[in-house]
Amino acid sequence: MLIRPRQSSGGRTASMITAAAVLLGGMAIGCAQGARTPAALGERTPFPLPSGATALALATEPPATPPPSGVSFACPAAGYGSIELEADGSFRQVESGTTIALIWPRGFSLIREGGITKLLAPDGSVVLSAGSYRSDIGGSSGEVCLVGTTDYLPVR
Repeated sequence: MLIRPRQSSGGRTASMITAAAVLLGGMAIGCAQGARTPAALGERTPFPLPSGATALALATEPPATPPPSGVSFACPAAGYGSIELEADGSFRQVESGTTIALIWPRGFSLIREGGITKLLAPDGSVVLSAGSYRSDIGGSSGEVCLVGTTDYLPVR
C-alpha cells in the first residue's frame, strides 16, 4: 500500500516535505563532515609489521609522561596543506614543493612493502602511500595530531 501525504490547498505539501528533507539531509551531511573522533587514549603501539615489509624511520611523539596538573591538550584544526609521501619516506608540502619535517602521533609507522613506502595508522590502515597526498592532516609546529576526522591528542 502506498501512503501519500494529504495535499493541502495549493498543493504545497509535497514540496514542503521535499524542502524539509533536503534541509535536514544537508545538515546531517555537514555535521558528519565536521565531526572529529578522538583516537583511543593511553599507549598507542604501532600495528604489527606485515610479513615481508621493512620498517623505516619515522619521527613520532616521545614516550608518554603524565601531563602537569590542570593541563589539557587540544588539536588545532589548522592543516599543513596537501602532504605527499615520497618514495624515500620523506614528506613534501605539495603547494610549496618543499620537504616538511613532521612528528607523527605515537603508534604511526612507516614501512616499505612490495617496493612501496606506506604510512600506517596505529590500527594498520594506510594513511598515505608513496606518490599519494592528503589535505586533511592537521597540527602545529610540525606535530601531527589530526588525520582525516580522527584527533590523535598527545599522549605525554
